[in-house]
Amino acid sequence: SGRLAAAEAQRYLAGDVADLSGYQRALDAEMGEEILTSRRLMAVFQRLPAFSVLMLKYNGLFWRYLTEIIRGEITYPDLPKKLGPVRHLLYRWADHEIARHERDFGRQRSRR
Repeated sequence: SGRLAAAEAQRYLAGDVADLSGYQRALDAEMGEEILTSRRLMAVFQRLPAFSVLMLKYNGLFWRYLTEIIRGEITYPDLPKKLGPVRHLLYRWADHEIARHERDFGRQRSRR
């Protein structure tokens, strides 16, 4: 994302573009799947934090995959692919959690 930002800043400074809005488009195109998958995983982890900790503590495969993500050996989208068809259930659940969070957050903001 830093390289994308730098490239867009160079275009802006050279007068080739009027603003930096191209950065968001480039980011979406380049990293959209990575961001969406990491958001989905975070939604599930946040919904069941105790279970997530147990998985990290006692499931060697789960731990290995997450450390591979941290080390840059695999990407976030690689992780659900390793789950096979189960990933579709994970995605549905995660998308539900994300939508629920956004609804709850919207209600909290409207009360202010």
